[in-house]
Amino acid sequence: MAGSPTHKGQGKSSLKVLHLEDNPNDAELVHSLLAQEGIICEIVQMETQEEFVAGLERPDLDLILSDFSLPSFDGLTALTLTQLKRPEIPFIFVSGTLGEESAVTTLQCGATDYILKQRLTRLPAAVRRALREAQEKAERKRLEEQLRQAQKMEAIGHLAGGIAHDFNNLLTVIIGYTQLVWSSLPKSDPLRSELDQIKFAARRAATLTGQLLAFSRQQMLAPKVLDLNTVLINLEPLLRRLIGEDITLDITPDPALGPIKADPSQVEQVIMNLAVNGRDAMPRGGHLIIETKGVDLNRQSLPAESSLQPGRYVLLTVRDTGHGMNAETQARIFEPFFTTKGPGKGTGLGLSTVYGIVMQSGGHIRVSSEPDQGTTFFIYFPRVAEELGLADADLTQTADVRGTETILLVEDEEMIRGLARTIFHTHGYHLLEARDGQEALQIAEQHQRPIHLVITDMVMPGMGGRELGQRLRTSRPETKLLYMSGYTDDTIIRHGGLDPGLAFIQKPFTPEDLIRKVLEVLMDQPGRPDASPHQP
Repeated sequence: MAGSPTHKGQGKSSLKVLHLEDNPNDAELVHSLLAQEGIICEIVQMETQEEFVAGLERPDLDLILSDFSLPSFDGLTALTLTQLKRPEIPFIFVSGTLGEESAVTTLQCGATDYILKQRLTRLPAAVRRALREAQEKAERKRLEEQLRQAQKMEAIGHLAGGIAHDFNNLLTVIIGYTQLVWSSLPKSDPLRSELDQIKFAARRAATLTGQLLAFSRQQMLAPKVLDLNTVLINLEPLLRRLIGEDITLDITPDPALGPIKADPSQVEQVIMNLAVNGRDAMPRGGHLIIETKGVDLNRQSLPAESSLQPGRYVLLTVRDTGHGMNAETQARIFEPFFTTKGPGKGTGLGLSTVYGIVMQSGGHIRVSSEPDQGTTFFIYFPRVAEELGLADADLTQTADVRGTETILLVEDEEMIRGLARTIFHTHGYHLLEARDGQEALQIAEQHQRPIHLVITDMVMPGMGGRELGQRLRTSRPETKLLYMSGYTDDTIIRHGGLDPGLAFIQKPFTPEDLIRKVLEVLMDQPGRPDASPHQP
């Protein structure tokens, strides 16, 4: 531990001490000696077991001093009670009757130190050392608990990512075929409304898997330079409908905020989830305050337990006047599936999603709350020096798109290949199919004509999409690459994006999403004669 720790009683505030001692003169001598050495104490002297047991309940207790023998009580029993109830509190024997054998026994039983009354001048140094060791022990325990929590969250994240991967493949097929059938029906066909319900249910399921991926930090983000104030202003009407009329909403933007780089839709999800969390904490109405502020953080002002570096940040604060949380609840609120709501009233994924999005965006989130005192969330996003980006080109109309390019699809799931085959044939593309990376390389080697685009899953048995892409860039440098996945444990994607110039589409996607992305990638192809969707 770097530096010398500062303890209460050493120029800051007084120590809370229990002193088990039946001799008033000895007690006064101990108290005076500590005061002379600058150790300011609030000492409660006691003699009986009942008094001592009650004293152990004090939450602000710092130190216990105890005689070895008392008329109605004894120090070893007091030490045993302390070890059972408050093992973190330093326990020092101060006795005139403590022999060498008994002294060793006390240390074996858990005592911090022992001081003979004949050598009382040792006491101040022993107290300081005991406090320092207790603080170091508490810090080690905190770090160990933090590590255990991080390991638990990481393990749950890997499990969540794997589940989301399988579900997203299935949802891609469900959403895709539902949309194809829906599009083939006349507008007046009543079956369209039933298909709409299937699409709605599938999209709700996709939202849940998206929350799992956000928590596990395995979601592909589309970060853009954006103004958080603009995001809030655009969201305000939706937020007011979301929280209801009995909750007052105040939004206070900092006009000198500065831009951040994040996925706009994910930032919106963070704000909405926190707003819903605040609404649910105020069932009888209340006040929801959302503020933005530019902050400069140095090493002294960095949030505790964060990986942030000193620099300029944008701080988003979301505060409610609800029922608040105790320390035990605060310690678990970012765990997936943990909820304090009743059965059927919450998935327990809202705050874990917020946590994952913020961390994946390079930020930090912390919470401050007390029972009946409301809750405040503080979210830090790194401020960037880049200029705000322009809106993306509108490529929403894809129904009549006809293509002539050759596309190589690499996907180990037969159902996904079947769906893609239908989509691409409908739009006129020539499709080649491979079940894995090795088969894709063989097709690329044997195919004598151009392959304009390779669409490959990121996670496949054997050769993954990234390795395949690297090898194709050597053998077919003119071929464009489009990666897709329901999730990925690829380190580069997990930390915010692919290499510059590479494209990605997240499963589950609709046929329109896929065609739109293909158009976007092909339009960026050097030498293309047109720069707009090619239609008949």
